[in-house]
Amino acid sequence: MKYCPNCRREYPDPQQTCLDDGVILSLRDPYYLVGRTLVKKYRIDALIGIGGMGAVYSANHLRIDRHVALKILLPNLALGNERMINLFEREAKLAGRLSHENIVNIIDAGHTDDEIAYIAMEWLDGNTLEADLVKKGVFSFERTLEIIRQIAAALEEAHDKNIIHLDLKPSNVMLVKRRDGRDLVKVVDFGIGKALSNTAGSFVSSVMGTPHYSSPEQSQLGARIDARSDIYSLGVMIFQMLTGVRPFNVSSAQELIRLQIESSPPPLRQLRPEAPVAIEQLLSRMLAKDPKQRPQRASVVHELFAQALNCKEQPQTKIRLAEEKPLVGEKLERRLVVVPIGSANQPADSSLQKGQAETGDKNSATLVAAKTPKTYKDRGVAYLDKGDYGRAIADLSKAIELKPDYADAYHDRGVAYRRKGDYDLAIADYSKAIELRPDYAFYYHARGDAYRGRGDYDRANADLSRAIELEPSRRAVVDPNIWTPF
Repeated sequence: MKYCPNCRREYPDPQQTCLDDGVILSLRDPYYLVGRTLVKKYRIDALIGIGGMGAVYSANHLRIDRHVALKILLPNLALGNERMINLFEREAKLAGRLSHENIVNIIDAGHTDDEIAYIAMEWLDGNTLEADLVKKGVFSFERTLEIIRQIAAALEEAHDKNIIHLDLKPSNVMLVKRRDGRDLVKVVDFGIGKALSNTAGSFVSSVMGTPHYSSPEQSQLGARIDARSDIYSLGVMIFQMLTGVRPFNVSSAQELIRLQIESSPPPLRQLRPEAPVAIEQLLSRMLAKDPKQRPQRASVVHELFAQALNCKEQPQTKIRLAEEKPLVGEKLERRLVVVPIGSANQPADSSLQKGQAETGDKNSATLVAAKTPKTYKDRGVAYLDKGDYGRAIADLSKAIELKPDYADAYHDRGVAYRRKGDYDLAIADYSKAIELRPDYAFYYHARGDAYRGRGDYDRANADLSRAIELEPSRRAVVDPNIWTPF
């Protein structure tokens, strides 16, 4: 049962707010933190949930009057347990390294005088993917594709920084409704995530993750794990979104681990007959026992799923092999790409046409013929969306070469640099875009984000304040104070 902290009225668990006063409902708090103020700035208003290591509260940042989510390390785990405290602090540092629209934003971290370790993060007003699955059961292919696109983008950001999640599951994915009704996906809880060295891969020292979504190698002591473990977990989630059930759905943890290691999941079309064959093939690859047989990057999952949907009306499809960008330290892998029967092969000597075909653009012939600033810019954005930042930067640079006052191209190249972690180059491009269009709020917003990534919070606040000044409605999606560490 939940209760309203104001009027004390009780409600069943699915209810989120009080029907009388609109206050966020609280679970019964075994740690008696509701009503307390931590470190003289976080007033704890309600207990939202308790996990294996932490509890999440709804809180108010009193210094800036901001609604935040406050995660604490469970006091019973922290008491006299320095290792647990170190793990929790490591979570804050890992998550703090990540800056992406589809990853929850960390605001602050620390501990109280009585050793309550906490992490403050943006409040997400929405539901978990898990709650949506319980409510709706099965998703459409189109909605599944949009969720995949955003989860894949979050994983690309993390994997590019040599961080793997290792506990990717529906309860760690938040769905926030945008104004247009579409889902904004936020991946949360990189708490057990592992930072990898540049040698690509690390050995398992203990079982990690949630068994229903863990990769086979996560359940085997001494096995090597890398970003492809997250690919497997994403495959389990896609299977569940499309069928309403998990590939292996047994109650015994020991039996579940055995199935994960030894057994093949049921074919997708056995449970969803109208599913395109190519999506069934993709899921089979994602759920392969051998990591080398899986797609090697998260962005490839989105790309192949989108291609499969584009082909689903075709009576026949064929599979061709194309090069796939390898992980650090891995040999070049090959991937399956679905194309309709009768598609023309790209000429080997036409890099522009070949590149456009890889982005899925149906008008590649027009692009080859035109070679205008806009066509280079559009293809650069397509590469940007699929995570190929090198090619994106090359095409956007060509667009700028052909049209030196192309503000949008400077902005988009800045995005590519920012996603690569090159904040100085990103800021330089955003500044050029602002120079060309000094009254465009979106560019200030982008540069503020880059300053934040570089740790220059004063300039970040100045740019975000300027964005709000130029476009007051932007206040609903950005608050300058969110970038300042307190």
